Amino acid sequence: MSDYYDRNPILCREVFYGEGYSSVGGEEVSKILAGFLRKKSDLSILDVGSGPGGFAFFIARTLEANVIGIDISENMVTLAQERLACSDVAQKVKFQLSNVETVEFPAECFDAVFWRSSLLHIPIRRKEGVLRRMMKWLKPGGQFISMDLCSTNDVEDGQGFQQYLDYLHAECLDVESYEKLLKKVGLKEIFVKEDNNAYMRKTAEEIADADRRRSDILKLVSEETYQSTLQYWFDKRKWIEARAISHVYFVAHK
Repeated sequence: MSDYYDRNPILCREVFYGEGYSSVGGEEVSKILAGFLRKKSDLSILDVGSGPGGFAFFIARTLEANVIGIDISENMVTLAQERLACSDVAQKVKFQLSNVETVEFPAECFDAVFWRSSLLHIPIRRKEGVLRRMMKWLKPGGQFISMDLCSTNDVEDGQGFQQYLDYLHAECLDVESYEKLLKKVGLKEIFVKEDNNAYMRKTAEEIADADRRRSDILKLVSEETYQSTLQYWFDKRKWIEARAISHVYFVAHK
């Protein structure tokens, strides 16, 4: 995945997931995440791992939220900023090249912090420290909202599964450990929803759509990129079916 964050692969993934998105579900997942918000107006949002900006643009347009998106990929941030410059929400969204482990924000400045498949990339030993930093930025009652990948610690092919996690640059907790960590840093009323069925449905739709559009897609991306994307879907479905991983939503508040 050495070139995962190069500009062309980012643009290629958007062919499959929609402009502004680099992961399964695209805008459909954005709607689910936004639906967890308690507060619906006058929002100040932090989007951690904002990528090419899809979620930030979505929530700025639909809820008129003020959004800061941070990402460690210069190519992701540059692409998002290029689109922001000519967008209808340029006054409401800001993208910056920042690492959530070192970036600084004022205390109690965000109504919600979103983590869309981003906390999984923080090493397990450092997740608590990152979440404690986030707690300082959340307003009283502010929300933690995450879509993440959790392991089940029940894998027959342990070596193959570890290779898969290494490919993703992921270190995953099981659901119970994740929930305990959220409680440990002070988050309350933790809501957990495993969503494997919806994920499997969505990936099946995306695979079928890619097959229908294959000839058009191959005008935009190489056969190698097309096959690589298919393999990404197949690998994820394999490990979900093997009950090695789960797609899980976590919602809690300060």
